[in-house]
Amino acid sequence: MDYSSIQLAILSGLDVHQTLIELASMNLQRQTLTKINTVQERITDMISVLIGTQEELIKLLIENRELRHKVRKQYGRL
Repeated sequence: MDYSSIQLAILSGLDVHQTLIELASMNLQRQTLTKINTVQERITDMISVLIGTQEELIKLLIENRELRHKVRKQYGRL
């Protein structure tokens, strides 16, 4: 999974979450509201995981760039 895919998944999750918030504000049956709340919690968890994954990917990309720079500096261009 690349950075763009993670970013798109985060944005999609936020969009679904907003839609569920709007649904929850409607006058729906109690059982429906309970299910919507459960899905909202799961989407929030998913977004948290994706944001953590995105942050880790950024760290790895920076580390990769630094290592490539060190290798080029030490051994010349590969």
